[in-house]
Amino acid sequence: MFLSGFLFGFATARTPAIWAGFERFRRIALAGALAAYGLIAAAAIRMLGQGPTLGAITAARHAAPGHALFDALASGIEAVDQWLWIVAILGFAHRHLRDRANGRWDPARRYLTEAIFPFYIIHQTTIAVAGHYGAKLGLPLPLEALALVTVTAASCVLTYEAVRRVAWLHPLFGLKPQVRRTPPRLWSYAGAET
Repeated sequence: MFLSGFLFGFATARTPAIWAGFERFRRIALAGALAAYGLIAAAAIRMLGQGPTLGAITAARHAAPGHALFDALASGIEAVDQWLWIVAILGFAHRHLRDRANGRWDPARRYLTEAIFPFYIIHQTTIAVAGHYGAKLGLPLPLEALALVTVTAASCVLTYEAVRRVAWLHPLFGLKPQVRRTPPRLWSYAGAET
């Protein structure tokens, strides 16, 4: 499932027409993403009341009459929601962050550009582990989601900050090896006068 998204990104990363389309449809995509998310949330509340958990939603989806059709419809809405969020985020980023070298966003952009792959590696593990143990707490879904997002963001930043300071960890997280910088010489022996 993720391979298709990766290949799509790889194939279109340097295609100006795709980026122009993301930018042009950014507001429509954001509105659609919010609407699709509202449908997902409304269905969860309708099925389970005001305090649903992710595990309870999954169980209710499978217990519902005609759950295969409901599951297919819900999965389709979720997929559309995910793609709309991607288009909206990339569209707004393209609009406001491209060609802004040496601007106010440049330090953040340089930092995040280096952090992309380590964040990608770290977030998957964190979501799997924290989601597994967090689901056992039986928190209301909004609180569970907020906790999972917070823990994931914190783990990404803290792990990345630790990894970028330890040179031998760089290859494990897709970072470039650290270049040893030699201090500048005060004079050169070849050009030194005697």
